[in-house]
Amino acid sequence: MAQGINKFMLGQQDVDGKNCEFHYDRGQYLIIEKVNDDKKQLYKSSNSQEAYKTWNTLIGRKKGFKNDERKKEKK
Repeated sequence: MAQGINKFMLGQQDVDGKNCEFHYDRGQYLIIEKVNDDKKQLYKSSNSQEAYKTWNTLIGRKKGFKNDERKKEKK
């Protein structure tokens, strides 16, 4: 029986000098931060809408906690 592919990279973005990746892996959405060879899991959820909202907030496409923090730092 053929095995399907269960892992996908949905996005990749440099945020504050760190490489962030958005993955789907067997029903779980993951946001991973990579610095050099170290990987740190920032977020994990099985809810796709919540995961995409968190990803878009992290990379600055939508208003959210991280975005508001950056605006305050710039002033």
